[in-house]
Amino acid sequence: MSRTGAVTGLIVLVGIGVGLLYVAWRLTSTTAEAVCEVCNRPVHMETRTVALIGGEREVFCCPTCAVHAAQQAGNELEFVKFTDYATGWPVEPKDAFLVRGSDVNPCLAHEPEVLTDMEKQPAAITFDRCAPSILAFATREAAEDFIREHGGELFRTEDLTGR
Repeated sequence: MSRTGAVTGLIVLVGIGVGLLYVAWRLTSTTAEAVCEVCNRPVHMETRTVALIGGEREVFCCPTCAVHAAQQAGNELEFVKFTDYATGWPVEPKDAFLVRGSDVNPCLAHEPEVLTDMEKQPAAITFDRCAPSILAFATREAAEDFIREHGGELFRTEDLTGR
C-alpha cells in the first residue's frame, strides 16, 4: 500500500470516529434535556431556559419553572441563558426583555390530557409551576409588539433575581 493510500485511510477512519462521537453526543445531550428537570414537561425550544439554582446548572422548560423551583428550594437563582421566543436564538439574561402574564403559555399548550377529580369531572387548577408564563425576547420592540397582541407585562431579568 502506498503512503498516500495509508494517509487517506487514516483520515477516513478519523472522520468516521469523529462522526460517531458527534452522533453519540447529540443523542445523549438532546435526550437528557428533552424534559424539564423540575416539572417533567417538554423543554420547548422557544422557551428553553438555563439557570443556576443553588449553584447547580439546570435546564427548564420556561423561566417561570426556574423561578418556582428556586423559590421552592429556598435557593438563589441565577439565569444563565434564555431563548428568544420570537426567533429561537439564545439570549443573554442581561440583554433580555421579558413578558409575564400574556395569553401565551407553551407549557400549558402541550398538556396531553385534562386533569380530572375523583368523579371524573374536570378539576380546577389552582397552581401550575409554569404559570404565569414568562417569555424572553432579544429586543424591546419584539417584546412590545408581542404585548400589543397577547397582553402581559414588560420587565427585565434583574426584576426576577434582584441582580
